[in-house]
Amino acid sequence: MEYELRREQYCTACFVDDVVVYSDTAEQHIKDVERVIRTLGDAGIRLHSGEDTFAAKTVDFLGFRNGHGTIGAQEAKCEAIHELPRPKDKSELRSILGLMNYYKGVVGEPGGPNYNHMARPLNDLLQCACAYPNAQRR
Repeated sequence: MEYELRREQYCTACFVDDVVVYSDTAEQHIKDVERVIRTLGDAGIRLHSGEDTFAAKTVDFLGFRNGHGTIGAQEAKCEAIHELPRPKDKSELRSILGLMNYYKGVVGEPGGPNYNHMARPLNDLLQCACAYPNAQRR
């Protein structure tokens, strides 16, 4: 599907079988959606009705909330990260850092600390033998 929509890439985002069409104005959005539907139809790709949302102000896509010219993490994803138990070993710490790294582009305030600054103490723990003394070195 991504191949078929390569000409529409300025107004679409694709992941596997999900497509988001975004536009600056409502009028342009109608034109963009019509063009994307026509392009997919010409390629023999069928859309499943009931799994679609049209003209939404915000849309959740790949764990992010997109809309109003901004991208942020979905509230439920943030809550799930906050509820994670404290890691017991380096492997669990790596897993948590990997999850948080997925959202690094939306962490931090403009002009404030960014993800790398906030995650540095946790990354430093991975290098410290004292953090998890019983853990085997990888």
